[in-house]
Amino acid sequence: MSATWGNAVDVQPGGLAVAALAATPVFTDRVAAAERMLRERPASSDRGIAAATGLAAGTVAAIRLRLGEAATARIGRDGRIRPVSCADGREAAASYLARYPAATLRAVASAAGISLGTARDVRDRLRRGQEVVPARARTGRVPPTVRPAPPPSARVALAVLRNDPSLRGASTGRQLLRLFDAHAAVADWQRLAETLPPHCALLVAGLVAEYAQRWSALAASLDRARRASGG
Repeated sequence: MSATWGNAVDVQPGGLAVAALAATPVFTDRVAAAERMLRERPASSDRGIAAATGLAAGTVAAIRLRLGEAATARIGRDGRIRPVSCADGREAAASYLARYPAATLRAVASAAGISLGTARDVRDRLRRGQEVVPARARTGRVPPTVRPAPPPSARVALAVLRNDPSLRGASTGRQLLRLFDAHAAVADWQRLAETLPPHCALLVAGLVAEYAQRWSALAASLDRARRASGG
């Protein structure tokens, strides 16, 4: 069974081979173009490929099914990456919140590729001790392998830390925030290096290298503490 809407042709998965329109040169060219795009960019959304080839999204989905070009995430027409399954996005959000419990909903949504409403629901479910994936989304589903969510950007991480009362209320926390603020205040490190007096270069380079080692040691120590606590 097939239906035509404007210039887009929608063919059901079972009828792709027998649809009368499939014999036309134009349709054949469009299918070939969709197949090429699916092989080269399998993460592209069905609607995005449909818009580029003149096919309907249902037809692209049928071609994807026939080719076996599956992807764990899709790139929409707006350029944003979204998981194919809402369950994948929810689990990625839960993983992100486990690592960054004070993260904003916007940061969680951006990292997991989900909406703000879904991010809020995941956070609320975690607080209530519930499964982050609703039962209807788990039915007949094979648990996916979710890659660890990327850490937030330095700007987002600093904003989260600045709003953390446990840091603001401790002298060591305030000292750490002041160090981060001083670092964030430098907009162009290359320009800083280029404008330093030449006779200061050796001393500054030595201090930078020493401080870099201290920051690296602190990062390693924090990472070991996080792993020991199961975070």
